[in-house]
Amino acid sequence: MLVFSSPAWAGEGEAAAAGSGLSLFFYAVNFLLFVWLLRRFLMPPAKLFFRQRADQVRESLERANADFAEAEQKAERARAAMAAFEAEKARLAEAVQAQTAVLTQRLTRLARENAARIARDAEMTARAMEENARREVRRRLARGAAATAREMLVRQLGNEDRARLIGRFVRQAARERRAG
Repeated sequence: MLVFSSPAWAGEGEAAAAGSGLSLFFYAVNFLLFVWLLRRFLMPPAKLFFRQRADQVRESLERANADFAEAEQKAERARAAMAAFEAEKARLAEAVQAQTAVLTQRLTRLARENAARIARDAEMTARAMEENARREVRRRLARGAAATAREMLVRQLGNEDRARLIGRFVRQAARERRAG
């Protein structure tokens, strides 16, 4: 039936053609009324909505661009701060090394000076001990010689000779003691 539908339409003839033109007119008026209603009542809110949405998108984009620029600035400041930190760290390391070298040299010099002073003090102490030992040996030898001389005098000399020799010996021993 669909294939042969054109004779059926043609059979209605003129009545269909007259009704068809009126229907078309109503469809057109109806469509134009629909378009006018849409333009009149739907377009202003739609335009407002789309304008506001476009403004929101622009603002969001501007905020995002501003945030991105601020983030870039912060990143640049952070890079600069890190570079400054690295430079300061290198400077401090160099200063510590220099100070360590100075302190090492000073400690080495002080250690050498102390070692030399200790060696001088030890030498002076050794000389003083040697001198004290010599004095002690002389004193003991003098006592021993005095005791031996007294014994010999007692055996061989008389009382008068003994007194004279002992006096002379004591005077000589006193002189040597003061000299030594």
